[in-house]
Amino acid sequence: MEWCAPAVPGDPVSSLLNGLRWTATGYTRHELGPGSDRRFAGREARLHAVVSGTATVRDPAAAVRLRTDDVLLTLRGGDYAVRAETDTVLVSAALEPDTGRDAQLAALPAWLLSCEFSAKEPLASVLLARIEAEVASGRPGVAPVVTQLANVVAAIALRTWVEGGCDVENRHFAAADPDIARVLEAVRERPGDPWTVADLARVAHASRSAFAERFRATLGESPARYVLRVRMERAKRMLADEGVSVARAAVALGYTSEAAFSRAFRRVHGTSPGTWSRSTRRPPS
Repeated sequence: MEWCAPAVPGDPVSSLLNGLRWTATGYTRHELGPGSDRRFAGREARLHAVVSGTATVRDPAAAVRLRTDDVLLTLRGGDYAVRAETDTVLVSAALEPDTGRDAQLAALPAWLLSCEFSAKEPLASVLLARIEAEVASGRPGVAPVVTQLANVVAAIALRTWVEGGCDVENRHFAAADPDIARVLEAVRERPGDPWTVADLARVAHASRSAFAERFRATLGESPARYVLRVRMERAKRMLADEGVSVARAAVALGYTSEAAFSRAFRRVHGTSPGTWSRSTRRPPS
């Protein structure tokens, strides 16, 4: 079997992975008992891999649950905590992004979760074990070797995230286009704003017609459809994870009535927001 790298990348994932590089600046293994936590802070990205157990990662704006074999990339650092729900072993690598990569990182979500990572990518568990062995060995050249291994694991995790359907907003397509990336970031930051195509074109510093054509060519959908999907994905999180009422979610996401919000939610998700909220509500402990 032969394979040759194309002279021009043939897919947006290749373009994204070619543009992202990190330097490993630290590696730690955490053994946490139920209810204990570990805080992280700073601008460094981190790659967290759950060797065993269950934990919740939480910052002031979001939370995500991790189980055995899950990998989480926190691409823009920040202040957050990992709290163990059961006896949990967590390994974490600190990654400093190469300079000049702000546009690519801005186009991606702050957290990338890849579930059942080594089951999907058996090589990844070998690489994670090799990183730990390198750190423990104290051999010459540990830092560059760990950096190379961590870059491979991070690249595999990002690709698995895209292939697993987690990239509901197609952000990997926009990562190589700073203007489109800026629009995606604005919509994600303020999904409740009354966005028009003209508003988004101004964010991209482009004319309305040129922007609409460029946006569709990049993401494969219209700006209006993208705004709708971002709002409805945010609505799911608000209803399921944050316990927000349907009425409050409607207002927060820019709808003038609960009925209009419900119609949009059903159009995208095939069910009403009330039904979704009830089906995902956790029973009282």
